[in-house]
Amino acid sequence: MVETATPPAEATDCAERRWWIASPWAVSCVIVLASVFTIAVLGYPAWTISVGRSRAEALCAAATVGKPVAKIQAKAQESGLTVFSTAARSGPDGRVLPAQIIGIGTWSFARWFCLIEHVDGKIQNKRVDVLD
Repeated sequence: MVETATPPAEATDCAERRWWIASPWAVSCVIVLASVFTIAVLGYPAWTISVGRSRAEALCAAATVGKPVAKIQAKAQESGLTVFSTAARSGPDGRVLPAQIIGIGTWSFARWFCLIEHVDGKIQNKRVDVLD
């Protein structure tokens, strides 16, 4: 009967490989990478919400009730917000609803927006609010 034994060099390699995985350097790298990933996953949405809110507030702050809407329309396009414009329309009760410019922040939850209503080229109402 022939006995096969693991050569001492292979046993040492295996032990060294196991030690490398559990080395303080490897554990530190895993902790740092996990921390960076967690900060990115939690920080990016918070940052985008904050930027969207500040842009929406800035747009509504620039709009003055009674002033012409043309400058605000241009400012809305340059603001970095997603901008929707609607024409004046009739409501279900027959009342005429004013035209609107809506500047919406980011794609994420807690989307801040600025709603500007205008009639005959003059700003009638404005407000900042949050969706979701």
